[in-house]
Amino acid sequence: MMALLKLLCLHGYTQNATVFSKQTAVIRKALKSSVEFVYLSAPRYADDAFPETDESSRKLAWWEAKTSKEPHRGMEYHGFEETLSYIVDFLEKEGPFDGALGFSQGAILAATLSASLRDNCLHRLSTSHPSLKIAIMISGFKMRDLAYEKYFDPGPIETHSLHVLGTGDKLVPSEHSLELSSYFKNPTILEHSGGHYVPSDTQNKRKFIEFFQQIPPKI
Repeated sequence: MMALLKLLCLHGYTQNATVFSKQTAVIRKALKSSVEFVYLSAPRYADDAFPETDESSRKLAWWEAKTSKEPHRGMEYHGFEETLSYIVDFLEKEGPFDGALGFSQGAILAATLSASLRDNCLHRLSTSHPSLKIAIMISGFKMRDLAYEKYFDPGPIETHSLHVLGTGDKLVPSEHSLELSSYFKNPTILEHSGGHYVPSDTQNKRKFIEFFQQIPPKI
């Protein structure tokens, strides 16, 4: 019996693991015979979010982006280092994982993990967790805090990557998702006509399935 590929699933800004699980339910069902989806909630509330007792209603964030006072840095991702430590701890306790699936802010994390877990990364994360084989980034965009671009050296990243972008996405224009794909070697692009969401119609569901059919089976 073929072992399931294990994916770490990382939600978007002001979301949580429960919300992202619902957003990806159709894709998860379509891949249930080959992929295990593991959902993780961010460790902090988004700015101005009310602390909800109901976990499914919590508006969480992996970090907060602020304009940097340092020249040439761009944005500052407050809480990014803490988030990386939090995820490394989760990887070591619940892993190993074969890949990461991220939406919007979570897509940057999926890309960063793909880069920073490589054996040849000049600033590899301090963990024995192996490099990722798969990275799926939905409505993703390039790192805006230039202090953390160090994780992407050297390039390109050889992880099997799928970049999902919506031509109608007003929050993350499709060209920004294409910029993120430039970090990767031979990226697969899935373009849909919708906006800032996980496409789950029949046609796009088939494209997710076809992407995983290209991944070498896990023994």
